[in-house]
Amino acid sequence: MKQGKVSMAIRALAPDEAAGILPLDDTTRKALRDKHPPAREAAPDTMYGGTYIPPPAAIFDRITGEDIRKHALHTNGAAGPSGMDTKAWRNIPSHARYGSVANDLCNTIAAMARKMATETCQDTEAFTACRLIALDKKPGCRPIGVGEVLRRIVGKAIMEVTKDDIKAAVGNLQVCAGQKAGGEAAVHAMRTIYNDPDSDAVLHTGNSDTIESAEGTTQGDPVAMAMYAIGLLRLQDHISHEKTQVKQVAYADDLAGAGKINDLRKWWDLIQRHGPPKGYHPNAQKSILIVKPGNIEKTKECFGNLEIQINADGEKYLGAVLGTEQTKETFEKSRVEGWIGEMKRLANIAKEEPHAAYTAFTFGLKHKWKYLMRAVPNIRHLLQPIEDTIKRDFIPALSGGRNSTDLERAILELPPRMGGMGITNPCKISDTEHRNSVRLTGHLTQHIVSQIRQGEINEAEQKKMILEITKTREENQKAELENLLSQLSEDQQRRMQMAQEVGASNWLTALPIKAKGFSLNKQEFVDALALRYGWHMDGLPQSCSCGSPFNTNHAMTCKTGGFVVIRHDEVRDLTAQMLREVCHDVRVEPDLLPTGRRSFTLRSVNTAEDARLNISARGFWARGQRAFFDVRIFNPMAQSNRDQDLHAAHGKRQDPRIWRTNRRSGTRDFHAPCIHDHRRNGTKDCSDKPPWYATALSRLILEQFGTRERCTARAINYAWLRVGVTYAWLSAAHLSEA
Repeated sequence: MKQGKVSMAIRALAPDEAAGILPLDDTTRKALRDKHPPAREAAPDTMYGGTYIPPPAAIFDRITGEDIRKHALHTNGAAGPSGMDTKAWRNIPSHARYGSVANDLCNTIAAMARKMATETCQDTEAFTACRLIALDKKPGCRPIGVGEVLRRIVGKAIMEVTKDDIKAAVGNLQVCAGQKAGGEAAVHAMRTIYNDPDSDAVLHTGNSDTIESAEGTTQGDPVAMAMYAIGLLRLQDHISHEKTQVKQVAYADDLAGAGKINDLRKWWDLIQRHGPPKGYHPNAQKSILIVKPGNIEKTKECFGNLEIQINADGEKYLGAVLGTEQTKETFEKSRVEGWIGEMKRLANIAKEEPHAAYTAFTFGLKHKWKYLMRAVPNIRHLLQPIEDTIKRDFIPALSGGRNSTDLERAILELPPRMGGMGITNPCKISDTEHRNSVRLTGHLTQHIVSQIRQGEINEAEQKKMILEITKTREENQKAELENLLSQLSEDQQRRMQMAQEVGASNWLTALPIKAKGFSLNKQEFVDALALRYGWHMDGLPQSCSCGSPFNTNHAMTCKTGGFVVIRHDEVRDLTAQMLREVCHDVRVEPDLLPTGRRSFTLRSVNTAEDARLNISARGFWARGQRAFFDVRIFNPMAQSNRDQDLHAAHGKRQDPRIWRTNRRSGTRDFHAPCIHDHRRNGTKDCSDKPPWYATALSRLILEQFGTRERCTARAINYAWLRVGVTYAWLSAAHLSEA
């Protein structure tokens, strides 16, 4: 987690007994060769007739160097034979030290992608080469090909400009080509068809492990699904509903059909006849026939000579389950038991590394059961053990042993921007998630049920539905927040308002990357939660060295020991560090010009000869112009601020009349405030307009690093500035309590 590798961290919570790499001995080599025989010519029956018309080259002219850079920054995975992994490919196009060379490289790769998409290229062995890894299936061997990262980047660029054409060619009965929530739609459709009185059974076919070619795509290849979907079009023509009366849908090689028993046997025979020449090898031993009660004898009579598994109760399908309610509960309970084991392992990790464990939960683990909620109805009661584990084990491990009350648990369910932590209660959201899934996939589901292969899906309407779902969820969360606030004390309400301020929750929503300084140790994370919610902190002294009773609020305001200054200096130094990236002559605590015993119009002007401001930099607003910055941090929980609204408290400290105190006439320099409280980072001003500091820094980034940073400039400002400043005050706040 501290390296930003979320998927790898989540896999570590569920160690697969079949995981492991086989030794590369003669037996393994033979198994790999058997699964990857030499390439062969395509049979005539696998191809469509007519004259091949190549796609217009103009389609691929949309692939630019900016696209290559974007895809390089969002590509993950291991390195191919060259050893150059995704970290290196993300670094080269984005790092300033490569200058114009990075632009030239991205433009060259874009030109190569356009050429490969429109012409027949030779000598591409290095580009398509893979590292072949033999995983242990216990028993058996699973070959995994790891291709070059460059191949994945080019594949993403090509898929981006062809995805709409691919979806149109594949249609609605193969849902692996980029359809919105295609897997969920397939599950909803097959459940509807199975429950139809005219349907006797569902046949879920299994594909053989053998790949009849040493060519093709590899695991993780962006074009793999598209190639598979298009490659099976001819097979779907042969086994279509019009020819077999079997309603069917495919997700890559997961092919499922439903209908009468005799029709399903005809459908299976056609798959066996036409599948192998097209690269699809049905495996009877891996195929399952889910039969309605009362049709067992007829099914055995029709499929008795095959090794297909006949199941009258139900079976899993695309991560969900089809069949009886009892089978559904049995399947879901087994899945829930596995997730409970993962939650308990994560809770044990949280006792030592709560920040990494919390991020693993919010970024990865909780999404495992989210798909199940969306695909299977009425499972709220089955998810209760997960919620019990979260409340009993996980939350106490995060908070240093604190057992949360029902009110606190409800607060933690809210998203961080509303003052919560995003630790959702699966029981509360399961029914809503399923309804949202059914609504979003309604058109595609209906097309599958009606076997409308080329029916158009209105994507604009889908986007509108997503916005409506998001708006409804937001309204429900706000209503829940208002209800919870009414049950809190004034002190807790104030803290919740502070937690909802812009930037106050960045430390909860950012990955705990240690190299960037974004990782909190156990004590820092527990203390940060205590500061956020006003929880009791163990180990604090009874009284301060100044003689006052000691508590967390006093630690934020007491000037004894210099902790207030330290907190200020942490933010000041980070601000100066950021300015040094784009400005010249950046100074910390620069002296102002001598007054020369001049008189000033404003009585508030600081006339001391040693008067200083926090930071100065040249070139921030205009070339050569010197800009001064004063950093001010205040505590909204201090007694002098308790009666003020947070918005008014920030506005008071941004009043231009106050900030004229350090301006001296006769200078042409610009003076500006940087306002922070000890929760909010100050990159947004009190007027709710675009933050002046982030806006100006964005301009400088664009000028210095060129257009290649344009697409990420906003992310740099709003993420890096806010997260960096937030961690700066967290570090200083922890020091002041130590």
